[in-house]
Amino acid sequence: TAHTTQSIAVNAGAFAKLLVLAPGESLAPGTASGRSGTPTAQTAGVAFNVTVNAVDANWNFLNTPTDMVGITSSDANAILPSNAALVAGTQTFSVTLKTGGGRTVTATDITDGLKTANSSSSITVNAAAFAKLQLLVPVEVASPGGVSGKTGSLNTQIKGTAFNVTVNAVDAFWNVVNSV
Repeated sequence: TAHTTQSIAVNAGAFAKLLVLAPGESLAPGTASGRSGTPTAQTAGVAFNVTVNAVDANWNFLNTPTDMVGITSSDANAILPSNAALVAGTQTFSVTLKTGGGRTVTATDITDGLKTANSSSSITVNAAAFAKLQLLVPVEVASPGGVSGKTGSLNTQIKGTAFNVTVNAVDAFWNVVNSV
C-alpha cells in the first residue's frame, strides 16, 4: 500500500546569484531558468519595470540579501536606473528600451562580484508611433535608437548621375514603423 510521509520542510540554499524577471514572467524555483511565462512586448521609449531577486543555486528566493545591484542592457541606447540595494532580497528597476528587436536586461551584484549576474529573457521591443521620416543616402545605414538614427559617411555624388535614396517612416527613436 502507498504511504505518504509527513510534510518535509525544504529550506533555500545560500545566496548564489541574481534573477531578472521581466513583465509577464514569474519566479519558478527548481526549473532550468528560474522563471516561467513569456516577457510582455514593450514599446520603444516607454518605461517598464523589471524585478531582480536574490536566489540560491536552484532559483529559490532569498528574502535576506541587501546587496547593491547594477542594471545594464543589450540596448546601447537604453535609459537605465542607478544602482540600488536589494530590500528583503528584491528590487524593482525602471528601464526604458529605445531600440527595436529582441533586447535583454542584465543585473549584476555590485557588492559581491562572485555572485552570478543574470540576464532577462529576450524582451521584444516594438516601434512606437510614427513620428518622422528618415532619409538614407548611399553608404548610410539605419541605426535605430541612436541620436541621428543612422551611421556611415556621405559619398560624393557625380553631378547629373542618378543615385538611390531610402525613405523610412520611423518613430521618435528611429525604429522603422511598418504600418505607415
